[in-house]
Amino acid sequence: MDKIKLLNNKNIKIVAVLVAATIVISGLYVLFLPKHNYLEEKNKGKKEKTSDNRISPLTDQALFFEIKRIRRRGLEEEMRKFGRNLPKPNPYYVVLNIDGTEYDGSKIESAQGSGSGTIADWDTGYGYGKIIKDAEEEQETSEITFKIMEIQSKGILFFKRNVPMELESLHLTYDYRTGRWEGDDYFNDSDGYGHYFGENCEIWFDIHQTDYDEDEIPYWAEVNILGTDPKVDDSKLDPDNDGVPTSWEWKWGYDPFSPENHTQLDPDVDGLSNVVEYKLEKWLANPFYKDIFIEVDGMKGSGKRKDLPYYMFPEESQEMLMDKFARHAITVHIDDGCMGGGGELLPFVESISQESGMMQKFYKYHFADDRKGIFHYAVIAYASGFCHPQSYGNRYDTFTISGSKEVFSRVFMPYPRYRFNPRTFYIWMASLFMHELGHSLGLMPAPWYCGGIDNISMVPGRLPDNMSFIEKMKARNHAIEYWANYVSCMNYGNSGGPLKGILKPSYAWMVLDYSDGTHGEHDYNDWAHIDLTYFQKSAPFVEDSFVS
Repeated sequence: MDKIKLLNNKNIKIVAVLVAATIVISGLYVLFLPKHNYLEEKNKGKKEKTSDNRISPLTDQALFFEIKRIRRRGLEEEMRKFGRNLPKPNPYYVVLNIDGTEYDGSKIESAQGSGSGTIADWDTGYGYGKIIKDAEEEQETSEITFKIMEIQSKGILFFKRNVPMELESLHLTYDYRTGRWEGDDYFNDSDGYGHYFGENCEIWFDIHQTDYDEDEIPYWAEVNILGTDPKVDDSKLDPDNDGVPTSWEWKWGYDPFSPENHTQLDPDVDGLSNVVEYKLEKWLANPFYKDIFIEVDGMKGSGKRKDLPYYMFPEESQEMLMDKFARHAITVHIDDGCMGGGGELLPFVESISQESGMMQKFYKYHFADDRKGIFHYAVIAYASGFCHPQSYGNRYDTFTISGSKEVFSRVFMPYPRYRFNPRTFYIWMASLFMHELGHSLGLMPAPWYCGGIDNISMVPGRLPDNMSFIEKMKARNHAIEYWANYVSCMNYGNSGGPLKGILKPSYAWMVLDYSDGTHGEHDYNDWAHIDLTYFQKSAPFVEDSFVS
């Protein structure tokens, strides 16, 4: 009898251990279970008991491939070559193949003649074009190949010929049931859904199908996943009242029936809430990919100086700046009038100082209130260059730079190599713009971040008056040597050399980049320190106004 009890107790212990082990293993499985988008999980449950497996019963089935923007890369490398004319890219065009049917942009016939689909600009701008392909009814997927072909001239003299060379290529599979695609671009990938950052081109696009209610949520998804009415436009409905419509939440993987605080949600930490990203979707805002929006106004010329009739931020400078940020997975959007807000020509002002109050006036009366805290504000003036808190909350959200070729010539007078190369002017403007923008992204001088930023020792004229000329030059040369490895447009220094910078201008004038911290002693990693939300915050320090 005792033996039987002992066996029973032993069995009970074994069972208890097995049960405990099962619970632990189950817990670990749940803990490490891959987290999927809720829509995918909901979709899996619906597939088994779907009541309507039709794909397009309300309208003829077709596919739309919308090319929102193409930006050709590599302009800076061309601009740094000596030349009087501004470089143009080789002509390029789009080749799109959908289910075996090919669209060739080089063969377009239009009022402009054959081949009018070729592109000869560095940037197509917003809204390039749309290509439509009819589909078989109830077709589940489409195979898409998108290519950008460049026309290169090969051969010499009379034996030259144009040869198309592939610049970029991506393959995608579109699903008519969900309206999503996968392949070389897919939902939540590293360079943004509907955005492809290639070696030679940056491309924004969208794919959707014919849809009875035109909300870009396919019939199958509405009926079998969301349970919404496929005859009602969900781009105008917000059933959970969280500030964004059902169609936007569906596109970006949110639950349209579960309220979320989209006024505060900022998954990519770029300072733009989901509500703002939704409102700026027309201008390619992406809630999961960092964006910087900048409104830029220009200034009228004086009418007296032998200079430009107005000062604006040239497209070439914009392109070089945008490409530098794009390499760090940040899209810079510049509204110089293309978004309906920037591009205003402000009245001429000889010089804008931090203390004059002119920038505050421009900020108050020429920069829309509903853009403050969302866009940075920049003014291209005659002679100026600073980032100063003009808003009422001591926020560094506005800055100005010089856009004058006359000022440029004075600055580069000692450097013939640069002064007589017209392309240098555009690099100079891009570098100045990037410098001042850097301040509004948190790149501030010591003691707040880096002593190499805006180092006054680099500029003898900014040193105390009681220092002798010799003392000032010694201080300058010491600063140049100390910060020589800090290769950043934030640095007033230069690369030194036997003549201590006489042959090369300031980093802050010709380096079009922030430092990455890899150049040796006394270098700083600006890119890692950037805070895209900095321009929205009240600065932790206050700059005294001072007039000597």
